[in-house]
Amino acid sequence: MKYEFKDKYLVITDKIEVDIDLSKLKGKLAKAQSDLVNQIIADTTDYVPFRDGFLSNSVYTENENTEIVYDTPYARFLYMGNIMLDDRGSSWARKHTKKHVVDKNLDYSKESHGKAGAKWYERAKEDHLNGWIDVVKKAVGK
Repeated sequence: MKYEFKDKYLVITDKIEVDIDLSKLKGKLAKAQSDLVNQIIADTTDYVPFRDGFLSNSVYTENENTEIVYDTPYARFLYMGNIMLDDRGSSWARKHTKKHVVDKNLDYSKESHGKAGAKWYERAKEDHLNGWIDVVKKAVGK
């Protein structure tokens, strides 16, 4: 133990070791993360553009359930919501052809997913954030 006097104060410095088993807490946090990411995916589905289902069905998680991935070549394009054209002005560019974003928004069909559109995560978060917080609280026992 170390004592030190500073002005009118006594400062005591000591090292105390405590052995705490955090395995239950770690398990609850892992369950909370898993429950949260699964709920986000479920709540976001109706916001994801849907024509043939490839984009919606490509979703998975990685990095220990901390990232949601939509794994199609056009996921970013649909997420951002702007039309992209090649140098000829065609949206049907050949593979490896450079495309440019133009200032025109995509139109999304609402036939299969009623809220389909750009930036589906942000829009779902606006509508479902409180529910997502509740999922985590429930998993950790709050």
